[in-house]
Amino acid sequence: GKEVYVKEIVPGRALLISTKWRRNENITILNVYAPNVTAGSAQENKEFWEEIEEFFLRHPRIPRPDFMMGDFNMVEDAIDRLPTRSDVADAVDALDSLKIQIDLQDGWRQIHPSVTAYTYTSHQDSHSRLDRIYATQKMIETARNWEIKPATGIPNTDHRMVSVEAVNEDDPLVGKGRWTFPKYLAKDRTFMKTITELGRTAAQELSSFTERTEFQNAQIILAKLKAEIKNIARERSKAIRPQAEENLRKVQRQLTEVQANKSAPESVLKTEISILKRLESELEAKIQNQIR
Repeated sequence: GKEVYVKEIVPGRALLISTKWRRNENITILNVYAPNVTAGSAQENKEFWEEIEEFFLRHPRIPRPDFMMGDFNMVEDAIDRLPTRSDVADAVDALDSLKIQIDLQDGWRQIHPSVTAYTYTSHQDSHSRLDRIYATQKMIETARNWEIKPATGIPNTDHRMVSVEAVNEDDPLVGKGRWTFPKYLAKDRTFMKTITELGRTAAQELSSFTERTEFQNAQIILAKLKAEIKNIARERSKAIRPQAEENLRKVQRQLTEVQANKSAPESVLKTEISILKRLESELEAKIQNQIR
């Protein structure tokens, strides 16, 4: 329709999409899948960024992207590879030139200036942050939840998923919503027996009323019952939290610590990171299956 503009800048590799976001505002996203950078050669990758830059120079009326995202198949900084190494300068310079032309910045790196995290692991256990999301400074200032996590549920991918939540600065503040107890509590016999007894007691108390008063009525009993169930649910959920979730949190903490380790040999770190990333993906998949 007229509300969506789609332009294939580089066939099969660069797609520009602009659509309505809120009221009369548009949001424009450039999706990229850059050519590989081989050992010592980045000509294709370099020419790819140059072609996109040339497109925007030739079409000044076409909307510039608020976000550019995808698999860049190269990194800008040595910190984004393990073992640490820089990519071919020609490709880095070409991407840098495009970023300046359309005014985009690496959002995740701006939020995490010194953190190491990786989205792709090769068969030789080398790691790199090939998948990135660039954004305008305006978008970065309001965006939240920059994440790198396993691409659970996406078939045939060996990359981790990068994501961010784009927020319109004019949107009203929305809270977290109502608290709900975890679904696994519905299968816990102890919890269900306890709240059944609470409900029975509340029903008996209600049936014992001879008249409704300001201090003795069904609404007060219901509010009290809900508060008791909520408190019991919080305590019980801590006691029986599924082992898979506990293991996932433990693995994620370990992964963060290992990726931040600057003292251990890189050969040791890259193997540990590979093991932890595989464990994290397996646990994420297990939890998703349980949810389904």
